[in-house]
Amino acid sequence: MKGFICILFSFLCLSLSSQDQALQRLLDSIQNESNYPGIVFSYVNRDGGVNAVASGWADVEKSEKMTPEHKLHGGSTGKTVVSTLTMRLIEKGMLSTEDKVEDHLGFNEWYVRIPNHKEITIKHLLQHTSGIERYEFKEAFLSELKKDADRIWTPGELVHFVLDDEPPFEAGKGFTYSDTNYILLGMIIEKIAGEKFYKLANDEVIEPLGVSSFTSTDTRKIDKMAQGYYEANSEYALGFESPFLKKGIAKNNMQFEWTGGGYAYATSDYARLLKKVFEGEAYDREILKLVHDYVQAPEIGDQAINLWSNCTMHRF
Repeated sequence: MKGFICILFSFLCLSLSSQDQALQRLLDSIQNESNYPGIVFSYVNRDGGVNAVASGWADVEKSEKMTPEHKLHGGSTGKTVVSTLTMRLIEKGMLSTEDKVEDHLGFNEWYVRIPNHKEITIKHLLQHTSGIERYEFKEAFLSELKKDADRIWTPGELVHFVLDDEPPFEAGKGFTYSDTNYILLGMIIEKIAGEKFYKLANDEVIEPLGVSSFTSTDTRKIDKMAQGYYEANSEYALGFESPFLKKGIAKNNMQFEWTGGGYAYATSDYARLLKKVFEGEAYDREILKLVHDYVQAPEIGDQAINLWSNCTMHRF
């Protein structure tokens, strides 16, 4: 997805409070020279304050200016909420990174058809080292997705599209970014906590950390949502056509993302979330050490990736 839903910045530890005008000019220049309708730049400065600067349009057709208060579709950055919730459950002793996924989901009759089903652990899901590939790029899923914009997908239905896949590597011996890992993780979270994911995330992450603009994308209407445009011929468009919204309502239900993403928000709240996690406010600092267990990710430019499995810059 392109434009203001397309580029999101959340940089930490910058001291730009005295340079906001220069930052605005720079952002305007980037927006003017690019093909992005709108951009929001959010940052945490050294005194701990969170600030944001916007440029361009929240809706080109309506000539609506982009503002820091507009919500953007977060895509995979929503996994940050999922991993933060996971770490809180680990802190409470309800889960361990070394738990076998089979111990939590093995009661499902389909589980034995999951790639590497006997070896994968919670850590493998978090780090995308399970050898389970993406469900959302499967032709069978894309075909079904186009049939009904209002369809409500169950996690089991999503997982169905990867059953019997040949794994590209043994669990823990490679890397492939996959939303399916986080769908399985969401199923485990709900099972051990006995509550629905979005309620848990709200009670354990969103409210305690003060990131109230985070809104679940299990509805087609979200207040203050910016318009968006899909990049032509991009596989990430999933066959959807621009624009994203029609009369303020998403033309396609993004509910299927669930714990693979599942949120829209003002970008300043994403910066705030990162700050609080990295400063040890989300869970104990001993648990935070687990987050810094990095693996190489050659699939996405040979970056090192940690248990959060996300970059702080995400492009749709």
